Amino acid sequence: MTNHGRCGFIWLFMTVMTLCMGIFALANGAGKEADSCPICSKLSVWESALTPNPTEVRSDMNGRVCCFAPGTDPEYVEEVSRRLYGDMNDPLDYTINDRWVSTAYGSAGGMGDPITLTYSFVPDGVEVPDRDPPNGYGDHDSNLYAMMNSHPNFTSEAMWKGLFAEAFNYWGDLIGITFIETVDDGATLYDPVTGFGHSPGVVGVRGDIRIAAAPMDGSSGVLAYNRYPDIGDMVMDNSEDWDATSYSFGFLINIIAHELGHAIGLGHVCPNGCTILMDPYLCSSIGGPQHDDVRGGQRLYGDRFENNNT
Repeated sequence: MTNHGRCGFIWLFMTVMTLCMGIFALANGAGKEADSCPICSKLSVWESALTPNPTEVRSDMNGRVCCFAPGTDPEYVEEVSRRLYGDMNDPLDYTINDRWVSTAYGSAGGMGDPITLTYSFVPDGVEVPDRDPPNGYGDHDSNLYAMMNSHPNFTSEAMWKGLFAEAFNYWGDLIGITFIETVDDGATLYDPVTGFGHSPGVVGVRGDIRIAAAPMDGSSGVLAYNRYPDIGDMVMDNSEDWDATSYSFGFLINIIAHELGHAIGLGHVCPNGCTILMDPYLCSSIGGPQHDDVRGGQRLYGDRFENNNT
């Protein structure tokens, strides 16, 4: 293959993968076929994780991956993706994200090594920086606590935090990551405009993964987004019905578990049907990581029950 041919192939591959990973929607019941992400060739999280660099995202987004509600107009999805990810025709705008490199507890070791990650809930009033519309949602103060405490089906703060813990435990029970909830001191969050502002996890001060809420596009449409390692922060749309009780609060738990998949370094893949957690379309008929999700997570962080990689 000529150098010109190699460059053309690399450009096409990066463009396809970024388009695929930029969209995550929700589907009720049976879910969607692979044509929901028609140009994605990855059918397996495990396949993606076989390489040292399983996910490719735009550097200016630092791995922000959006979630879309069921029935969202494909033209709207395309427009939001275009505004957030910009011109995807320039391969120089891409970067490679991988597993965690450094956490609050120090070095995260190498491929397949188990780690400990902390997570925390950002206090209300902390600014969630973003680009101005239409290329983002603007700067807003997080109101995670006010949002979650206002939902009538959450009887207490401990209840909804317990549902988050359930989502984290979905992964922690199956792969080599120990998740620990910790306090949050309200330090600054990553600013995609300046590229600064990220406050790394510190034991007893704030989590590696920090969870916030801010206005996005109203009810439905974009539901949440997450950043890849070593940032990993999650932002939820504060207009959604997070206390929906169907499937034992499956709407909240599965979305958080899916977003957590991105936080640990996994991207979207496109299998046939509603079979894995990291499918771009969330399926209410499954709960937590499935076999393929687990294989991808174990490739990055090992098996929780077998820490000897020799």
